[in-house]
Amino acid sequence: PDFAGQVKLDDVVITTSQVEHGTSYSLTAAAHTPKYKFKQWDALGPCKNQPETCTITPTGNLTVTAEFGLESVRVPITITGRGSVGTTGPVAAAVGCTSESTAACSTDVPYSGSITLTATPAAHTTFVSWAKPSSCGVNPVCTISNVGSSATAASFSAIFAVEQISVTVARPDHGTITSADNKINCGPATTDAACTSNYDYDENLTVILTAEAKQGYRFVAWAGC
Repeated sequence: PDFAGQVKLDDVVITTSQVEHGTSYSLTAAAHTPKYKFKQWDALGPCKNQPETCTITPTGNLTVTAEFGLESVRVPITITGRGSVGTTGPVAAAVGCTSESTAACSTDVPYSGSITLTATPAAHTTFVSWAKPSSCGVNPVCTISNVGSSATAASFSAIFAVEQISVTVARPDHGTITSADNKINCGPATTDAACTSNYDYDENLTVILTAEAKQGYRFVAWAGC
């Protein structure tokens, strides 16, 4: 074994051992800490292509080597709204998660390693913040370090919102202007402060306005519509 793990012969840790000719023995490869995992037995030894536990029956001198490597930590990624999360950093596989992804999105990061993700909004949306980790706040570039070693589980959750467009409605003198969603209701008798300020709507959303003249007047035309 290397420094990351050990090999047991019938549950006894060994580096070298004398055994009886023709007798079967069980070898088990085990990592020292959760940071490492068993990868494989050496390709030239009797345990080639075997799992962590291998049975040998020596009929002569044998050399058996177990190989260990860093464990990977699965980091889940979720997206709220329309956008994408990606990275070009040194992770097991490049991440390209989008809000249209049908499968659960995640990436594998080496134990105690780090990962940096960038949140990119889709057209007509803006990046709001990271729900996880909250320490990244409104910065679209977010890094988690020491993955797997921290008591806090590593995960990313990006929030996107549709961009807002301001609609200004001037208060008419001889009629009312209303919207189909009842958000706008402006007229000479109304006290809606929004008649002189802005209404916020999602970009690309259709807003239907209706102008109605009061008695004795008629609608002539829209200005700016």
